[in-house]
Amino acid sequence: MKGYLSGYKKYITSIFSIILFFSLFFGGSVWADIADKYIEKGKTLYERGEIEQAAIAWENAKEALETKGGDTGKYIDTAVHLAGAYQDLGYHYRALDTLQHALPVVEKSEDRYRNTQFLSSLGDLYLTLGKMAEAVPYLEKALAEAKLTEDPRVRVSVFTDVGNFMAADGEYEGAILAYKEALRTSQTLQDDSGIESDALINLFFPHHPDRERKGD
Repeated sequence: MKGYLSGYKKYITSIFSIILFFSLFFGGSVWADIADKYIEKGKTLYERGEIEQAAIAWENAKEALETKGGDTGKYIDTAVHLAGAYQDLGYHYRALDTLQHALPVVEKSEDRYRNTQFLSSLGDLYLTLGKMAEAVPYLEKALAEAKLTEDPRVRVSVFTDVGNFMAADGEYEGAILAYKEALRTSQTLQDDSGIESDALINLFFPHHPDRERKGD
């Protein structure tokens, strides 16, 4: 996969150079259109299970957004999607690089919903890598943001990540409390029983899943 990604990125870079020439005359809308197309392409590929291709599409979208600048919401979403794809492929440190690179943008963002998702993802990724100390500040920030957001799905995700952290640290009582809060919140989601099922599983089996780091 490394060779394929590298070769494809060189091809895309040359294409982007051509587009950059035209964008000098047509403005930033060229990059916005490119980013949107790659974002949607990535989502479609991911839903089909073509994770490697989805990662390539989101890499291209991220590069276009970095060139264009301005749309922090799409940039944060794309970084989270890309990091998730890399994790699915077992490239956890590549996922970490992606999120760390986007962190300065998040720190300046006032979008509580997206900030919560991003911080929770970063904290959970550190937990996956066994870096407990590094996970703490991001999970704490995500929890603080989650308590202020009105989106129940985000709250479920954050409380689950906090529960995972506490379970991994042997604090099972705290983990159960976090999972209970995730379950309570999930029960307000009448259209998504899958989230409630996951919360129930965590509650009855309060231990951290086996998370082995795969090669990057």
